[in-house]
Amino acid sequence: MKRTFFGMVILFCALIFSAALPGGSVLAHVSADSMPDSVAETEYLIYLEFRPNDLTVRNKLGMVYYRQGKLELAAREFYKILQRNPDNCDALDGMGLVKAAQQDFAAAARYHQHALSVNADDMMVHYHLGCALEKKGKFREAAAAYNSALAVYRKQYPAGTGEKQAVEFLETVKTALDSLDNK
Repeated sequence: MKRTFFGMVILFCALIFSAALPGGSVLAHVSADSMPDSVAETEYLIYLEFRPNDLTVRNKLGMVYYRQGKLELAAREFYKILQRNPDNCDALDGMGLVKAAQQDFAAAARYHQHALSVNADDMMVHYHLGCALEKKGKFREAAAAYNSALAVYRKQYPAGTGEKQAVEFLETVKTALDSLDNK
């Protein structure tokens, strides 16, 4: 009990002091990638208590909820962002992912297409659009979206890149394209 209370005090102080730093938007964690989603969820909720209008953290919370399968909570977070900024690419993409998880592929495609109208250089959104279109049975359009993801990828990563996530993304898109050949 004392450790939990002490940990909360430390986290509270880190949040307060980070707000006083130049820029004032430093998070009290190292990286969401290094935390389990349950920890990230708690941290983002605490942070939003002090900075409820931080759309970046709200989007991160929405993605945590999405990964945990808490789709209604994820949609609520993305909706709050889109109320304030209807062209927030990350929230549009996140809402598209939620709609796809809810089997509403038409709505998912619309959200992803809107996100691409805001930022056509986001290779993940192209891929997500391809997935939604494929699930709708629109294989030619899905292939076009996957090929767009590859085109953006090639602009962002030179041939022979060794970055693990980039290589995994490339393989994922190639696999998706190959699976369309069988449909």
